[in-house]
Amino acid sequence: MEVLDTTNVNAARVESNRQNMTVKTLITLCAHYHITLGELFEGIEKEV
Repeated sequence: MEVLDTTNVNAARVESNRQNMTVKTLITLCAHYHITLGELFEGIEKEV
């Protein structure tokens, strides 16, 4: 409940595909966890 309380992002709705993930949501969650978007995506390979 902490994420919802501090960010107003309902992670359970995102995880269950009842709400779309947006760039704004990603930025909000990154701020909550004190990481950058770059750190979030670090190590993810681009698939062609």
